[in-house]
Amino acid sequence: ADELGIFQMSPKQGIIPAGYKQYPIKVIFTPPKPINYYRRFFVLVGDSMPLFYDCLGTGYIRAKGEIREQRPAPLRHAHVQAYRNRSVQGMGGLSPDELDRIYDESEPGPYFAQVGKIGTRALSVATMQRPVTRTGESVRTAVA
Repeated sequence: ADELGIFQMSPKQGIIPAGYKQYPIKVIFTPPKPINYYRRFFVLVGDSMPLFYDCLGTGYIRAKGEIREQRPAPLRHAHVQAYRNRSVQGMGGLSPDELDRIYDESEPGPYFAQVGKIGTRALSVATMQRPVTRTGESVRTAVA
């Protein structure tokens, strides 16, 4: 996390004492403009697979005097996952007009945000039968 970033995380690094099942991390969100923000933080813990933390935030301007409230459309994790699904299929760089055409010509499917019980699921999921540690010296399940 950058010192001047929209999302600031603390602590940025350190040692988690043995036996801790949870460890608090503070994330401060300071949006300069009324838009949606997204950032994925990776958390590396020795002898385990990398973890990640997705931060989504919405900046807005409150109504004050003659200034009207300004809020962008909501950003949900389903929108982020739909973008990732499009990227996996080589569609990550499409323009809004191209996306509109695809949306109008076919079923939305996993390439566009879905709501409700269906939701937006990942197109590709890594499945590892015997995941190894980062050093490659051992199997994760043997270390845990």
